[in-house]
Amino acid sequence: MVGEGGQLVLRGRCWKVGHGLALDGPVLPDQFVKARETDPEILKRHLLEEVNPSFAQLAKPGDILVTGRRFGHGNPHAYAFIGMKSLGIGLVTESIPWGSFRNAISMGVAILPYCPGVTEQVSDGDDLEVDFGAGLLRNLSTGLECCFKPLPAAPLQIVLAGGLRPQTKRKLTELAHA
Repeated sequence: MVGEGGQLVLRGRCWKVGHGLALDGPVLPDQFVKARETDPEILKRHLLEEVNPSFAQLAKPGDILVTGRRFGHGNPHAYAFIGMKSLGIGLVTESIPWGSFRNAISMGVAILPYCPGVTEQVSDGDDLEVDFGAGLLRNLSTGLECCFKPLPAAPLQIVLAGGLRPQTKRKLTELAHA
């Protein structure tokens, strides 16, 4: 959800997972990567099914996936991020490799990429509110507030535009009408 002044704020359930989840396999089954599937409706139905088989059926827009260190290591394929964007969920990680971070932004996923110790501050099922532009995570279930490094302005604008393609399209249209 976009708040006042173009801020990106999501509120929803916390889906907490551990450390070292590769995109290919645990986050999205290999078969969809190998098939180069890009249909968001298909990809979102299979997100995290190896970790939590009911995730895709129960997750709702605004929910927040909170992950440990090295989320998305290995091949930085964008397929899982297409599914996350389609589900409308946000992502808060303790750490994420650069290639995976870049693909999350390119696909338009709201992300706070470097939040040390965040998995110790939340529990699965907590009610969270995250302001990605301010770097503020509020655990509404416990009353705890955590401040992390916010998403920088340029990546935030890409996410607010819905991803790199929509942002580029919009800019090209603006140029054509200037």
